[in-house]
Formats: sequence, C-alpha cells, structure tokens
Amino acid sequence: MDNFGDNFRFGNYFEAGINFQIYEPVAITLGYQETVIFPRHMFWKWAGSGIIGGIGSGAISWFTGKVIKSSPKWGPVVYFVLKNAYSYGINELRKKKMNWPFNTDAPLIYDNYKIGLSFAF
Repeated sequence: MDNFGDNFRFGNYFEAGINFQIYEPVAITLGYQETVIFPRHMFWKWAGSGIIGGIGSGAISWFTGKVIKSSPKWGPVVYFVLKNAYSYGINELRKKKMNWPFNTDAPLIYDNYKIGLSFAF
C-alpha cells in the first residue's frame, strides 16, 4: 500500500442495483458498488483500457437495442443482465491490473453492499 501515499488519486466505480416494489408506496432497494482507486495515473494505458471496455459496452448496447425492438417485454431484462455482467467482468479483470489488459499495478478496491427502503407519498 506504499504506492498510494497522501497524493490525489484517480479511480472509477461500478454500481448495480434493483428496486423491488412491495406495494404502492413502499419499495426495497438492493445494490452493489465497487470502487477502484488507482495507485497512479498512466494516461495511455488508462485510455487504451477504457477504449477496449467501451467497445464491449457499445456492442452490448447495440445488441440489446435490437433485442428491445424485437421483444419489448424481455429486452430490458436482457439489457440489465448483460450490461451488469459485462461491467462486473471488466472490473474483475482490473483487480490485478488496474488498466487491463496492460501490465500495470493492482488498484485499491472497496466493495459496498447497499440496502434501502423507499417511501413515495
């Protein structure tokens, strides 16, 4: 952990959640958030990793757009599952190499689980 020191650090996060409507005014929210803090910023490796991740995310958006047009009922479910699975998978790859697939240091990672209760009046 000596890599982190007292300097300003960059990072990113992944968050997924779902909202269950129990009955009309009450809902329960379940969520997961993973925060990644980089020991240092390496612009070109960060940009390359982001472009690779963005291409995959864009491909999923394109594919799920086609699914939503053909099946409006199941399209949002497919979108939710594929986008969150992809984001989770990319973040898992970046646990050992902060700018996967490039050879870089491991980041500092915080996992958060969230439970919420919402009331609408």
